[in-house]
Amino acid sequence: MKKYSIIYIISLLTFASSCKKFVEIGAPATSVSAENVFNNDINATSAVSYIYYDLMANNFSVAQSSNSIGALSAIAADELKTYTTGIYQLLIYRNQLLKDNTAVSNLWASAYKNIYRANTVLEGVAASAGISSATRNQLNGEAKFLRAFFYSYLVNLYGKVPLVLSSDYKQNATAARAAVADVYRQIVADLKEAQGLLTDGYLSGANTTTTSRIRPNKAAATALLARVYLYLGDWANAEAQASTIINAGPTYILEPSLTNVFKTTSKEAIWQLQPAATVPYTLDGVFYILTTTPTSGFFDRSNVLSTDLFNAFEAADNRKAAWVGSITVGANTYYFPGKYKSTTTATSLTENLMVLRLAEQFLIRAEARAMQGKLTGAGSAVEDVNAIRLRAGLGVTTLTAPVDIMTAIEKERRIELFTEWGHRWFDLKRMKSFTNASLTRADEVMPAAAAAKGGAWAAYCALWPIPLTEMASDPNLDQNSGYN
Repeated sequence: MKKYSIIYIISLLTFASSCKKFVEIGAPATSVSAENVFNNDINATSAVSYIYYDLMANNFSVAQSSNSIGALSAIAADELKTYTTGIYQLLIYRNQLLKDNTAVSNLWASAYKNIYRANTVLEGVAASAGISSATRNQLNGEAKFLRAFFYSYLVNLYGKVPLVLSSDYKQNATAARAAVADVYRQIVADLKEAQGLLTDGYLSGANTTTTSRIRPNKAAATALLARVYLYLGDWANAEAQASTIINAGPTYILEPSLTNVFKTTSKEAIWQLQPAATVPYTLDGVFYILTTTPTSGFFDRSNVLSTDLFNAFEAADNRKAAWVGSITVGANTYYFPGKYKSTTTATSLTENLMVLRLAEQFLIRAEARAMQGKLTGAGSAVEDVNAIRLRAGLGVTTLTAPVDIMTAIEKERRIELFTEWGHRWFDLKRMKSFTNASLTRADEVMPAAAAAKGGAWAAYCALWPIPLTEMASDPNLDQNSGYN
């Protein structure tokens, strides 16, 4: 593990003063003293606010959106076709990763930097006598939520990972990989604690009530916990947590108009990230929107929807019209992700980057209900699937067979959540075959998908390699199978 100090954290917090629009507060303390950072509510809030700034500026990666979790997972799966010549992205695309892949190591490093920041917030708040009780609870809740958020991605990308719960860099530098079950146990514990600490409402960076949904609240912790329970196969708890959000109306509703889903005013949003500083657009807009032929030299604007994904949309599906862009150059038409409309020409902020939204909760509950045998009728999987289909302008499904219903759920997840935060990649790896429980959906889908991308699929590709740089600095790390 990389070594970080409080000086490192404070230097980043000093830089965070440039993102006043995002955190809505003044510049944080510039002293390298931890006591100065956590000596009052505003300064302490700036410590956690920087994590959101970093997430939005880099979308989980220490590079650009092109190396974000959403983009890299989309090309690793079967969502995108890439025209890039960038070797690191091409190897991910072809499912031929090597353990020195910079894009993969960047995700690891970014996640652990932010886990370190979350741990520093927890320790700083605990040691401070100058923070109000309400702010103390809020910051503790946010830090635990964020730590759980990053670990939920690490464990799904890499499998066993070091479980770092303090800012002790000497201890962290030699941490061994923890069992997947232990990592998930910590994620669940953090999210349960976050639920008890966070409020139902949303707060601004100045700790005042706001309509902006850019700082996590209790619902955000509940939504992520529902996803975690789903991934764990804890169907009853996944259904219960998702139901808490779905039944919380009118705070959260499926936006009737698909064009409003990713807006700053979206009622579907549970947690969003606001563009940093004065930038009035998301990096996903810049990254995906094509204005000419896909570029070959850079990963930005080098990607289009895979033919398989494009053909998966039903003809009458309004999501195709609302969320898929296209450009025709000569005899070629290219289709690209168009969920975000604003790019570098935008003059005002209309979109935030969506992280958690209500549609996913319906699909979580649908799958959880199906796996419990609640297939049709009131309170069933089909009822939840139809909520998503009706919003998309499609007719209701009348499926009754378990395998057909699970196939429909997977399809709706693929169409509804495409290119969002790695959903498709994780679904393929975690979902069992609907006809053969000894296989995963990745075993069934990815051999043909990888071949179409010019690569080859092997079971070990489901996990990415532990970065070579990390193994060189931490003698207690071992490598995932297949990468030695």
